[in-house]
Amino acid sequence: MLLLLSIFLLSLSRNSKQRHLRRTNRQPPGPRNLPIIGSIHHLVSPNSIHRTFGQLSATYGPIMSLKLGEVPVVVISSSEGAAEIMKAHDLAFASRPIYASTDAIFFGGNDIVFARYGEFWRQMRRLCATKLLSPKRVRSFKAIRQTEISRLVRSIASSPSGSYINLSDELIKLSNNITAFSVIGGRCKQQRMFLSTLGEANQLLNGFALADLFPSIPGFIIRHTASGKKLDLCRLKLDQVADMIVREHRAKQVSKDSDDEVEDLTDVLLKIQDEGALPFPLSDDRIKAVINVCSPLVEWKYFSC
Repeated sequence: MLLLLSIFLLSLSRNSKQRHLRRTNRQPPGPRNLPIIGSIHHLVSPNSIHRTFGQLSATYGPIMSLKLGEVPVVVISSSEGAAEIMKAHDLAFASRPIYASTDAIFFGGNDIVFARYGEFWRQMRRLCATKLLSPKRVRSFKAIRQTEISRLVRSIASSPSGSYINLSDELIKLSNNITAFSVIGGRCKQQRMFLSTLGEANQLLNGFALADLFPSIPGFIIRHTASGKKLDLCRLKLDQVADMIVREHRAKQVSKDSDDEVEDLTDVLLKIQDEGALPFPLSDDRIKAVINVCSPLVEWKYFSC
């Protein structure tokens, strides 16, 4: 009850300010908003979200305004409009908003997806392009891909005759194993826990948390909601797992027990941290954020080669 009352009072205050802004600023057309929830009720549909946006754009045009809770957004539903934003005005739209979930999971946006456009983002993008996603780098993991694919084929071939195989699950396991090898190494003791925790984080990233829709709600209230508690727990687990991965790689470098292994992304980041070659400090939190975000990023690249 206290949470609902807080949302209602904060929404009234914010709505009055936004009505004043609308009188002075022209906005694209859009569906009618309701108090508190804004346009969310227009998005509740059995259809996929992109189909819902397509239906709304047929009524309000290719550029329309929506309001998700307290947050005003502009939706572009045409290829021409998307090209204008992504090409002609790419620098103006380069930075992405930091939501409660991404702030927690990627350590305050210290990664290459949600970091603000600037020197840090440019350097991290260059590192990932040259040290992780380059053709030479991808070819270096060819033997790992072949080993994992052979293991999958043998597993299918040894299944009892007439038994069912969930191929989607098996392919996900295959991609996860190869991805984890390229980012944290094949002999990392935390690989299973790392993949499991990233799976939990991915579920939290799908959709909006209460704090994303109502950013004016104080943080101490959000933390006592079910979604807030899940997010705090996931953040703690991710931090612990990523910290163990970093410490394990540091110990491996000290013991010189990596001569026979292909260098993974975590090894590269730790070497750069020790050398201090970047124009900014590469902290452990930044390394952990890049590790977390590069794991899903690398999947499409390694399976297109």
